[in-house]
Amino acid sequence: MVGFLPTILFLMAGEGLSGMAYDALLLNVEAVTDPFLQNQYPQADLIGLDILAACANTCGYSVRVCDIQEQDAVDILHKQITGQGVKLVGFYCHFRNVRQVIALSRLVKQTFGLPVLVGGPQAVALADDFLK
Repeated sequence: MVGFLPTILFLMAGEGLSGMAYDALLLNVEAVTDPFLQNQYPQADLIGLDILAACANTCGYSVRVCDIQEQDAVDILHKQITGQGVKLVGFYCHFRNVRQVIALSRLVKQTFGLPVLVGGPQAVALADDFLK
């Protein structure tokens, strides 16, 4: 059994993402457009991302888990990849963020040339062209 879980960062506008370099960034990206829902943020349960991060940490990899809003995603990705030495980006894909995951995965691959992992309940529903 893993004896710890990594710190989960719930972030608004990219606050609190400075610090030491790490190997992987695991993200849940939400599109929150309803003002009522912003009071309910964060919306997703990130236990799966936390478990992945904890397992990676026990194998010697440093991992950060973040729950971010869509409007902040590009800025956060750019700052984290260029400033923290991120070598891999992972996304949690569910029915509310499929569009965001597809767009941000392409951005990471095309702009930074980094490997992208996608998991979650909707990952299996992504079209074949997403994998290319």
